[in-house]
Amino acid sequence: MQEKVYLCSVKRKERLIWILKWLLLVAAYAYLAYRLAAYRDYPALWQQLRATDAWGWRCLAGCLLLMPLNLLLEALKWRTLLAGICPLSVAEAQRQVYYGFVGAFVTPYRLGDYPARATRLPDPNRWKEAVAMGMYGSIVLTLTIVLTGWIPAFCFFAGEASGNLHLLSVIVLAVGLPICLLPLLKRWFPALGTFFKANLWLVFLQSLARYGVFCLQLYLVLRVFGVIIPLEEVWMAIPVYYLLVTLTPNMPAADAGIRGCWAIMVFGRYTDCAPCIVFAVFALWIINTVIPLIVGTTQRG
Repeated sequence: MQEKVYLCSVKRKERLIWILKWLLLVAAYAYLAYRLAAYRDYPALWQQLRATDAWGWRCLAGCLLLMPLNLLLEALKWRTLLAGICPLSVAEAQRQVYYGFVGAFVTPYRLGDYPARATRLPDPNRWKEAVAMGMYGSIVLTLTIVLTGWIPAFCFFAGEASGNLHLLSVIVLAVGLPICLLPLLKRWFPALGTFFKANLWLVFLQSLARYGVFCLQLYLVLRVFGVIIPLEEVWMAIPVYYLLVTLTPNMPAADAGIRGCWAIMVFGRYTDCAPCIVFAVFALWIINTVIPLIVGTTQRG
């Protein structure tokens, strides 16, 4: 009897999560549709895009060129994570990272990313350990984004003026808090054993470097579409956007919509052109997700 009650409770929770997930999807795209429909100056927007100057095209080229660097950093982190399980060359790690996009794109919350990578391991018997280490790497990246984003978020929503003191606080916390918090992972995941002694900080630095590339890409693609963020506020706006995206649960179908919603809320402070913001975020999604996905589908075992 108790088992039946437990199963019913689990099913109710699963049903509630399913409903909330689809409500989030509908709400995200409904809000985007409303903001895009409310914009009345599409001819001017089209003229602006057609008149993109040489600097704008350089920004777009820079954003595209940063994509391989972004994924190279992820491949190096994947290689570091698997160093004690299944040593890989950089080229092998890159192929597995690209193939991971195929698994991530067709599963909720990108859960298929690391299992898809693990199917390309030289030793398929180590896939469980590989997936576990991949999840650990994901936790470190999430922790990096949260630690570097919470002070900018506080300043952004409190309406504080930007300044060197706030920027210094972000830098200090980005370096200082991991010193205090990351070692706790050793206590939370004791099974990882000696990995923490050798590679903990290397994984964190690789995650921090990749996060920096994400931020630079977003800044460049926003410039392409005419969304100009003052340099003294870049440190605040872009980390806030990535913090909100990271903390919002989603699924592949809702990803572009949720990113667009948060982008309008954050970057709407700097322009009234909601379509410019949406197109910029969508272009970055194409660069960092769709292009690697296409490359990933060409990977062979």
